[in-house]
Amino acid sequence: MKLPEELLGLIFSGLFGAGVAYATLRERLRKNALDLNGVGRKYGRLVALLVLWADTEDKRVQLAHAIEPQ
Repeated sequence: MKLPEELLGLIFSGLFGAGVAYATLRERLRKNALDLNGVGRKYGRLVALLVLWADTEDKRVQLAHAIEPQ
């Protein structure tokens, strides 16, 4: 039995898509396993919040002193 080319293409593209999705999922799981309790993600959010907060020169100086006391 010979399958039409379109059906073969659809099957191969589905397999390729599933492989990409599987690899992406495994990479996310690996990164989450390395990040203990999401500390890295929480730290990134904190830094982003501080950057948004520091919209004036006074706040930037306060932030710099909090990070690196003089």
